[in-house]
Amino acid sequence: MAVAWSDNVYKAQIKHSATSSASQTAAPRNSSMRSPGVLQSHCTHEVAMVHLAHTLGIPVHTIQETNFYSVGDESPYGYTIGQNGFNWTLPELWKRLKPKYLDKRDAAAIFNAQNTYKKRGAYITPTKYVMGLADWKIPALVSIYADGSVEVTTGGTEIGQGLYTKVAACVAYVLGCDVSLVRVGDTATDKVPNSTCTGGSGTSESACNAAMLACATLKSRLNDYLTDDTEWTDAVAAALADGVELCTTGWNNVSSDYDFDYATYGCAVAEVEVDILTGEVSILDLDVLMDQGLSLNADIDLGQIQGALIISLGFYFTEFNTIQSDGTQSGDGTWEYKPPMISDIPLKWNVAMLENSPNPSPVAVLRSKASGEPPMQLASALFLAAREAVKAARADLSGNTDWFTLPIPATPESIRAACLVTDDKLTLPTPSI
Repeated sequence: MAVAWSDNVYKAQIKHSATSSASQTAAPRNSSMRSPGVLQSHCTHEVAMVHLAHTLGIPVHTIQETNFYSVGDESPYGYTIGQNGFNWTLPELWKRLKPKYLDKRDAAAIFNAQNTYKKRGAYITPTKYVMGLADWKIPALVSIYADGSVEVTTGGTEIGQGLYTKVAACVAYVLGCDVSLVRVGDTATDKVPNSTCTGGSGTSESACNAAMLACATLKSRLNDYLTDDTEWTDAVAAALADGVELCTTGWNNVSSDYDFDYATYGCAVAEVEVDILTGEVSILDLDVLMDQGLSLNADIDLGQIQGALIISLGFYFTEFNTIQSDGTQSGDGTWEYKPPMISDIPLKWNVAMLENSPNPSPVAVLRSKASGEPPMQLASALFLAAREAVKAARADLSGNTDWFTLPIPATPESIRAACLVTDDKLTLPTPSI
């Protein structure tokens, strides 16, 4: 994934090349995290943009937008922007958020000129997260009971991503019954065997599709009983009285000619403040705009966007864990290992989804797009905004404008060290008597 997502929204003017290799270390094996490898390769590409802007003396947003893909461009990974389901809404997202970024950047410059020991930075980050739905083989079992209630079970596991809620709504939508009549049963292999594992942000829409396929079969069996003046429960009772079978399965098995079918796009603008003496970071403002197609459930997808960014916030700032040469880890508890806490979240946080933007992919489920992992990459805006603040501190305190590397996670210790704060800067003025 680190390789196939590494181009992000940028077209290489000569040739984009990314490779990966495995290395044996003394570190214990990690479990897979959301968006595995993509966080790292996305950030690497963004840092390259910042480094190029630094070297050429050009604003980084100019470097970014100069290198955006255009409709008709071919990616290195087998799809063409603007064709075969790959709509290209990133320019619209960028257009809407760029003015906010420029305002925050200029305001940060004014603040930094007036303050020595606190510095601010701003950054704007775009993302393109590709999805290939052929990877998910998901079963569904739907049963309609004599009282009109409906039970649906799918191979997708509910792990907090709102899968059950989306499935219930899709079942009610296809059958034409009230969603209150739909119950989602717990995933169990004795009911729905041979499912792909839950993960990769594509399970929710794939489980919805499997359930809708089963419901389409049931709806065809009920059509003769569903008239304009017939209640749902009466139609079900009449069909059962005639011996109609009201239990069936659905199987999500998307056939596609491409490895990737569409992309979820997003853009974020971050403004942060760094305490130069302690290295502490405060996130003052975060604006996020995502293209989720026609969302299957806007409330759930908004929550997924926020949750994804909090996960990435830990990756970029707080979740530090040293590993000794013998494999011993420094942090096996929250005394040393710090997940994001309430004080780490943005003080002001605006999240929105692009309106009237149906997913044109022929395999899209009700014209929606995946949520969950796609927004995670946008947290690089927070990290790179912090880097801008550190850059201002270095220039102000020591006159150093050289290129520098800020480690990930950017802990208070590493940020303070990067600011080049010397002991003489910590001396309090002698009080007058």
